Amino acid sequence: MEKIVKDTIQDQPLSANTIKETIIEHRTNILIVDDEAIIRTGLRKIFDDYKTINVIGEATSGEEAERIVSDINPHVVLMDITMPGQGGVETTKRILLKNPSIKVLALSV
Repeated sequence: MEKIVKDTIQDQPLSANTIKETIIEHRTNILIVDDEAIIRTGLRKIFDDYKTINVIGEATSGEEAERIVSDINPHVVLMDITMPGQGGVETTKRILLKNPSIKVLALSV
């Protein structure tokens, strides 16, 4: 059975294009930070199944994440805690100092 989505203000059915634009507009943009390619690839494949999640970038190190986060402006950073060089905890502190609205989720294996 097909569900009809209605505009809450006008109580009119929305077109497929309007629904698609609304979903795209409300996507959560994510940056994945992990030194292991298999982890980054696996997470990206998982998120590909969700229309409201958009992986907009990947970083292989804390230093790289810190450099690119202001360019791509993610809503959420999935941060590996244990990485060579600048670790996830230090990187998180540095990112949040410059971008306090970003949410950071810590990953640990």
